[in-house]
Amino acid sequence: MSVLFFACLSACSPWSFFTKKRPLAHYRQIRSKSGSLSSGAGGSLSPASYAHFGPAKVVYYVRRFQVEKVEFFKRIVFCFVTGNEDMHLKNFSLITKNGKTTLAPAYDLLNSSIAIKNPEEEIALTLKGKKSNLKASDFTDYYAKERLQLNEKTIETILQDIFQAKEKWEDLISISFLSDDMKEKYSKILERRLKMFY
Repeated sequence: MSVLFFACLSACSPWSFFTKKRPLAHYRQIRSKSGSLSSGAGGSLSPASYAHFGPAKVVYYVRRFQVEKVEFFKRIVFCFVTGNEDMHLKNFSLITKNGKTTLAPAYDLLNSSIAIKNPEEEIALTLKGKKSNLKASDFTDYYAKERLQLNEKTIETILQDIFQAKEKWEDLISISFLSDDMKEKYSKILERRLKMFY
């Protein structure tokens, strides 16, 4: 599949409409040459351990614990509702600035589901032991409340931010360089998965 095609998918990603971009200047990625994800404190995760490293554990590798849990939950839900089932662990990076380790600004956010003939997965990282047939409660009750210890108000605020961006997302899809068929698939995925959280 061409680079241009994936650029088109990425260009109509609605992520920027409900999150503030953070500058990349002076940020130092702490991914090692081998591709392992380092905690910045001497610990690291080898590529072989990725399969056993679920999304809820990523936040344990950052120091701004509560803030990063909120950000990480937002990204996981965003990837799900926009059909990004290729958001594997290597697409979540950590950076350090002034001695603080945080999640890197989001990247590689695109709808990969519409580019796959018969997608079998809905997300790339296992959530509650599965990657498909997910329910809203898997994200809100199990992942957000139980695993990340986020409160009801925080979860509701994140979901509302996503809902409110829907109209603009549809505008971006309509003016993208995707084919009419791809646009229709994208919109259907977005509509169906957002409704799960209503």
